[in-house]
Amino acid sequence: MGSRLPIGESAETTAAAFQIAMVMLLDSQGRILLQLRDGNTSIDPHRWCLPGGAVEPGETPAVAALRELLEETGLRPDTGLVSVWQGLVPSERFRGAVVACHAFLGWTAAGQDDVQCNEGNAMVFTPIDQIAKLELGHAHRMIVPAVLASPLFAAACAPRPSVTG
Repeated sequence: MGSRLPIGESAETTAAAFQIAMVMLLDSQGRILLQLRDGNTSIDPHRWCLPGGAVEPGETPAVAALRELLEETGLRPDTGLVSVWQGLVPSERFRGAVVACHAFLGWTAAGQDDVQCNEGNAMVFTPIDQIAKLELGHAHRMIVPAVLASPLFAAACAPRPSVTG
């Protein structure tokens, strides 16, 4: 249990202090929903993060991701979630510990006016080309760029041919 896996590799959750699940929610314009965390948190204050949080006992990471998205934004994805990243990241809270992170991709027809900001300072659909300019949270600095650069993300976001009758 004392060894760490490289960032981004699949990991058994038993090696982690706890698990978190997050959702990279894309709108119809291809923008990603990000949360600006407030200063009332010890983890990533005043940094941009994907909506998400702790996986509760008895939950799967996918169920936790959906619950957290709904709690924080009032939104549900229009389609099922796609797992796009999982691995261990160093814990920002517990020195020497690791956290098992699970990132999912989802889509919505909702727009900015449909988003509720139930946690943090802001929830904003952000153009992908603007994300590199933002100060992302600790784990998100590793996960978001890795997902955006992955073939899985490119394939998941590829235009689908329309079916006409």
